[in-house]
Formats: sequence, structure tokens, C-alpha cells
Amino acid sequence: MKKNLNSCVIRSSDIDRKLLIEMYSLFTKYFISDQSIFEKDLESKIWIILLKNYDEEKLVGFSSIGFRDTQFKQKDIRVVYSGDTIIDRPHWNTFELPKQWIKTVLGKCKTNKPLYWLLLSSGFRTYKVLPIFYKKYFPRYNLETPSDIQNLMNHLGHFIYNGFYNERTGLVKFNRSASPLLFETAQVPESKISDPHVAFFLKKNPNYQLGDELVCLAEVKEENYSKVFKRMINK
Repeated sequence: MKKNLNSCVIRSSDIDRKLLIEMYSLFTKYFISDQSIFEKDLESKIWIILLKNYDEEKLVGFSSIGFRDTQFKQKDIRVVYSGDTIIDRPHWNTFELPKQWIKTVLGKCKTNKPLYWLLLSSGFRTYKVLPIFYKKYFPRYNLETPSDIQNLMNHLGHFIYNGFYNERTGLVKFNRSASPLLFETAQVPESKISDPHVAFFLKKNPNYQLGDELVCLAEVKEENYSKVFKRMINK
């Protein structure tokens, strides 16, 4: 695992032109993206996490975070959602970005209301974050999504992504605004095909290579963190 990394958090409004170009250059190593769409996604978020290499101060990853409050079944809740996210391939096995993500969420988005993470998965690697870090999350291969959770996912899918969300499929289709993975990044290694989480993702999102995004949900609370997640946070 690479350990020579650090991370910081800035407001999306503080991104200057130089940093924006650097972020877009990194993103397009792995995604097909129009720069105007990329910039619009960043502008719609509040916080930006930057992951850099200690030695070179080179940008090697980033993510963005937004949150909104809503009501579900007459109860106030808060939903956190991520925007464009990437880590450069040599650092795929580091936990620095997810560690900073939860630190940022708990530090800047924490609330007394129930807090949920609405995750869009356009690739199996993104989807695999859920079983690694959370005990309960949906959808999943080994448990039917309870009706109340599905109703919540539907509510949040419409609330955050408006007409792009399809209740029947559980997918968000941005169509011309999509940023699909590049072919070589999107390919599932033969060794991963038998992984039940990967197989489930491929079944639920068969056109992920076109940029379709699977809507996923996990409640952000300590009781729902996996042992791996707890160890990571406490390091």
C-alpha cells in the first residue's frame, strides 16, 4: 500500500484555473468527459477532497461532496452525495481518500438528523466500496432491499437527480451528460467475475460502460461501519 500521500479539503468555490485543469487532466485518464460538464459537477458540490503525493506535491486523486436536507415520512433527514471521483492507478490500494471522505462528512456535514450516503456507481470498483466499509447497504446480492429502504432510495434519487433517475431500474442515466469510464478502465478482470458483489453490480447495471449509474444507499453512523472502516478511521 502506498503511504506517501496526504489529503486536504477545500471549498469548490476556491478551485483556481490551474487546479481545475490538473483535476480534469487526471479525470480524463480514466473517464470520457466534456470539460463543461466536469466543471458543472464540481460547481454543484460544496467540498472538494484533494489527494496528493508527498514527494512531488502532485495531484493523484480527488472527490467532491455535497449534501441536502429533505423529509421522508415526515422526518427530517440529510443526504450526502459524491460527485466525480478518481484515484490514479498507482494509488488504488490506499485508504487516504475514503479516510478523508468520512472525516470531512462527519466534520462538515454532521447533523442530529439521520445521515445517508447516496452513492452513484458507474463501475464495479466504486460499488465495492460499500461491502468493504459498511455492514448494511443497498442494493446487495445477498439481501432483498426492504420496501422502506427502496422507497427512501426512490425519494432521494428523484430529489437529487430529478428526471435522470428511473425507479424501475434503480439507475441514473445522464445520457449526453454522462461521463463513462474509458474502455480499458471499465473492463472487469477475469479474476473478478466470480466475485458475487461484482456479478451483482453487472446484473443491476448492465450498461455501465455507457455511463449508467447504479443508485446505492448506506446510513452513515458508527453502528453501520465495518471493522475495516473502523480500523481505517482510527489510524
